Amino acid sequence: GITAPKEADELKVIENNLRDCTYGIFGGGIIEENNVMNCNYGITGLIRSAIHRNNVINCTCGIIITGPSNPYLGSLNGNNIIYCHKGILMEEKRDYMIRRNNLVKNDFGIYITAKLNINYTITENSSTISQNNFIMNNVSIFIEDDNLHHVTIYIFNNNFIENGKAYGEPYQCVWSWDLPTGGNYWSDYEGVDEKNGENQDQPGADGIGDKPYLISGKAVDKYPLMEPFGNLPSITIEYTLREWVITLTSNSAISNFKCNLENKVVSFYVQGKSGTKGFVSINIPKSIVSREVEVLFDGKPIPFNKSEIADDININFTYEHTKHYVEIRFGVGGGVPPQLSTQNYIIFVATAAGLLLIALLLALYLRKRRTIPSKAEPLPPPPPPYYIFLPIPFSEISEEEKDSLQAY
Repeated sequence: GITAPKEADELKVIENNLRDCTYGIFGGGIIEENNVMNCNYGITGLIRSAIHRNNVINCTCGIIITGPSNPYLGSLNGNNIIYCHKGILMEEKRDYMIRRNNLVKNDFGIYITAKLNINYTITENSSTISQNNFIMNNVSIFIEDDNLHHVTIYIFNNNFIENGKAYGEPYQCVWSWDLPTGGNYWSDYEGVDEKNGENQDQPGADGIGDKPYLISGKAVDKYPLMEPFGNLPSITIEYTLREWVITLTSNSAISNFKCNLENKVVSFYVQGKSGTKGFVSINIPKSIVSREVEVLFDGKPIPFNKSEIADDININFTYEHTKHYVEIRFGVGGGVPPQLSTQNYIIFVATAAGLLLIALLLALYLRKRRTIPSKAEPLPPPPPPYYIFLPIPFSEISEEEKDSLQAY
């Protein structure tokens, strides 16, 4: 990897590709646009480091902030951190700004452990493969130490989408900001927006949920956002179902994804900022697609494009952003035969060829039988002899003939 001297605050580490290291990048003042993969420690920055627009994938710790306290404010901005055990690990820091980062499918999105009096501001994060904040992490934010009574962590204007849970005690975290900035977007929030005001008790919607969002324990987001914060860039997520993989790309927040293979239906919710356009592009393996495809948007059919890409069927469509329920049915009607995988296709062809050969041999046999002349049937045996007796008057024969007849 790359190791910079601790005093090299002005050293720039830019546009490097690093993989399979113990330390990918250690130290440096400006760390930008690097690709780090399969390392124990992806990027280790000091308190003054500016860590921007890096891709960190499949590391034990994605980005680590460590070192002595420093009066200068450091920042993490626009990084993509994917498939790590700890996405961002913060150790004993003073002020640090964490903004617009994408944390996707990590065990812990942000892991905080501290023993000093510190202040963090965690704001405007978007965590996903395609820059869409805390997405599908097991735990969004975890605080290890209980000895943080003088620590204030402001967490607002983030998008939390399909995560396992978010963690933070009330005295440790402030999960909302004052109106009209509001709190965070939660993909599983089920509240409504009919009121406004500091206590959300005045008539009229304001884009903030009327009831707080319960995070864990006593921690709540007082002003949960009804829509994702900002315009979401496109994200790509893979869903594994048995031996198949369905790949979905969208610039919407995707939640509650389900696939019913028996009924041939994929369903999910999409949501984005009102007044913007959204799209979905989904690849479904040919081996599970049977018959026609239909896309329902809030229960009504919509137009879509369908094409074949390698072993997948690609389905894509566009829409106006709000919150919508999408169903993709890929077993509709009877006009198209089921698609076969390569292995099943070979079995099908071999079976069909065998049946065709058997049918051909049977046809030849029957034809041969029809062309052989039949043998002549033997004549029936003659009937047994029979006799006809005619009465003859004895007056008309001689005496000699009478004697012969009587003897007979």
